[in-house]
Amino acid sequence: MIDNVDGTVPSPTRFLINADGALTTTVNPEFQLWNTRDQGLLALINSTLSHSVLSMVVGHNSAQEVWKTLEHRFTSTSRANVLNLKIELHNLKKGSESIGSYLQKVKNTRDKLVAVGTLIDNEELLHIILKGLPREYGPFCSAIRTRNEPVTFEEIMVLLQTEEQSASESSDSGKDSHPMAIGRGRNNSQRGRGGRFYNSNQNQFSQSAQGNSQFPQKPEGSRPQCQICGKLGHQALDCYHRMDFAYQGRHPPAKLAAMASTSNGSQGGDTWLTDTGATDHLTANLTNLQTAAPYQGTEQVSVGNGQSIPINHIGNGFTFGEGPLQGFE
Repeated sequence: MIDNVDGTVPSPTRFLINADGALTTTVNPEFQLWNTRDQGLLALINSTLSHSVLSMVVGHNSAQEVWKTLEHRFTSTSRANVLNLKIELHNLKKGSESIGSYLQKVKNTRDKLVAVGTLIDNEELLHIILKGLPREYGPFCSAIRTRNEPVTFEEIMVLLQTEEQSASESSDSGKDSHPMAIGRGRNNSQRGRGGRFYNSNQNQFSQSAQGNSQFPQKPEGSRPQCQICGKLGHQALDCYHRMDFAYQGRHPPAKLAAMASTSNGSQGGDTWLTDTGATDHLTANLTNLQTAAPYQGTEQVSVGNGQSIPINHIGNGFTFGEGPLQGFE
């Protein structure tokens, strides 16, 4: 039947021709067979057309005429449609939507191109996907472009979703982190580092300058603090000094205490002390101090488990072969 549609089998003459080559009034039986089949094809084609398309073929009496009209109409439209789909595919951007939604748009547009006979290979599709990602995916895009192995659409989808989840978790952890404020002493109002005071009865912090002037402190709990440089507003992952191995960070406080003895016994001549750079040393045995006096202050010593222990005596001790040590018990 396709022969009737594409014109391979031409239409026979409607009337028979005599021996002299003149038409007669007798209907050609071959034409009747051809016409019956052609009208069936015409009805079949028209039944598949929408109302808007059917209006384009009104007045055509054969399947071949209808087919040629449709072919001419939609062949030119298909070229323009392919061009529009390609432009749409190259202009897709992720924006603020999720990776899943963005990749679904890319896949839908590619499937439309495949439906009209235009194939998009994996390399071109990968380039389109990476081009539509925002700036924060720059390191990820660089890592993908330097890979020697080809990446399929399914693989890039999994990798991008993993990258999106990792970025989301990093952002959430930054919002939840709060800097810790620590005070010293056991009185109700004690001065800590940086001029801050902690009131144990009211659980409030205030900041003081010289004299007794009080200035309100700007809340900083919503800003993360870097573990490398100690500055607020960013985390260690984003710190400029993260890969700077020469950077020393913040200097330790001037007052450092170390244990003068690892046991409660007295020190002898064979006792070795580690040079920790500490200004003060601790000992649990009062005999390790050559000069000792009861401590009258209120300061305490914070140990590794977070507890504070009282200071009973202060005094000086001597190492063998070195100068005196200032210590307390």
